[in-house]
Amino acid sequence: MTEQDRDELLCALGEELCGALSPPLEFSAICPQDGIDVCSRVLGDDITPRVLASLTEDDLEYQLDSVKNHFKAINPELTIEMVVVAFQKYASHEESWISDFEWTHVPIE
Repeated sequence: MTEQDRDELLCALGEELCGALSPPLEFSAICPQDGIDVCSRVLGDDITPRVLASLTEDDLEYQLDSVKNHFKAINPELTIEMVVVAFQKYASHEESWISDFEWTHVPIE
C-alpha cells in the first residue's frame, strides 16, 4: 500500500467513525482526525485493509490504563448497533457504556 493509499484509507475511516458517532455528537463537534486517533489507539499505528478485514462485528474490547487491564465484552447477542451506541456514549463521556455489557479480563503478554 502506498503512502497516499494509506492516507486515503485513514481519512475515509475517520470520516466513517465521525458519522457513526453523530448523533449524539454534532458532526461539527468532531473531525476525521478524532476518528483516526481513536482507531490508532485501538488498532495501533499499522491500520491497513487487512487489519480492518480481520475485525468482526461481534467484538468489543477496552483497555484501562495498560495491557494488564484489557477486557472483552462477552454478551452473547452483541450487535453492531450496540457497539455504535457504546462508542457514542464513550465519545459523550458517559461512563454507562461499561455497565451496558458483561466483561471478561483478557490477559495480554
